[in-house]
Amino acid sequence: MNTSLNDSVPDELITYNFNSMNTLSNDNEHKNLDTNDKKPDNLDTNDKKPDNLDANEQIKPQYIAMYDDFLSAELYEECYKYAIDTYLSNDMVFKTNKSWNNNIVYDSTPILIHTPTDQTNNNLCKKLRAEILNKTGLSCKFKDLHFYFFTPMSHIPWHDDFYHDGGLTIYLNKEWHEDTGGAFMYKSDESINAIYPSSNTANLVVGDIFHCVCSTTKNSDTRMTIQCFFDL
Repeated sequence: MNTSLNDSVPDELITYNFNSMNTLSNDNEHKNLDTNDKKPDNLDTNDKKPDNLDANEQIKPQYIAMYDDFLSAELYEECYKYAIDTYLSNDMVFKTNKSWNNNIVYDSTPILIHTPTDQTNNNLCKKLRAEILNKTGLSCKFKDLHFYFFTPMSHIPWHDDFYHDGGLTIYLNKEWHEDTGGAFMYKSDESINAIYPSSNTANLVVGDIFHCVCSTTKNSDTRMTIQCFFDL
């Protein structure tokens, strides 16, 4: 589904579930949508602005979208190999979560962060940006693109991405065992929802939605993801 974030989106949290064919799934009904489609009838657009909203302001969109088979098979394999080669490299190519604000570190063990650059990895960065725009339909300005390596017993506490309009996580591990933790969790109304890493799936978080990454266990594999942040 190609969804433009310039469209009016309700201020409350909306959760979409996307499959690899860019199809919105809801109550076992399927409807193929493109960028020119109107919003589905079951989407509460809540177009009326709150009374305290300035006429020049827009309601900030908030939603989460989930994708299967996000990258092409070829690009996924390229990114997976790049991640493994980087992780096993003898080069000093990482910083850690210790460089983050302490409220999103807490007592986590190190998360290794590798940032490919256009100067050193121009082709891979270009392909990833193009694939992200194609799959999400975003019209945005990319700010950061990183590879994250969660070591055993690492986690990210509850937070929102206050300094960004949104973020996208792509999961790289070929296999992941739920008993070893590492779930992405987010709050929706009074409930807490969990998504476990699965090969080449992705989740998109737009707006100030509280979320976290649960701690991995002491015997877990290294949890590998691609993380990008953007502004609309």
